[in-house]
Amino acid sequence: LAHDLAFHRAVVELAANEALQQCWLVLGVEVSTAFAVYWTYFDQIDMVDFHLPIVEAIRAGDVARAGAEARKHVRRTEQVVRRRTRGSGRRIMSAAIGKTALDSAGAPEHDRN
Repeated sequence: LAHDLAFHRAVVELAANEALQQCWLVLGVEVSTAFAVYWTYFDQIDMVDFHLPIVEAIRAGDVARAGAEARKHVRRTEQVVRRRTRGSGRRIMSAAIGKTALDSAGAPEHDRN
């Protein structure tokens, strides 16, 4: 869990996006709580696989792809949580991460959902 939180914190810091950093500061406790609750739903190898596309995009310096992969990551995580919690995951994950954090990630307009 500590490594997962550290990864997400590092991505937020590397993004150098003031709005995203503010969201992380405001929602940090909620995100940490959500991670602690839902972390048990993921196999640890799956956790690496979930994050690898983001890491690869960052390493390549591809900002647009990193943003797209981050949004995919959130959607995939939400899907797992929803399956495991019989649908309540969307409300909880949405409350934990906030739509604003996703929208302020600097994604191109056509990538936003």
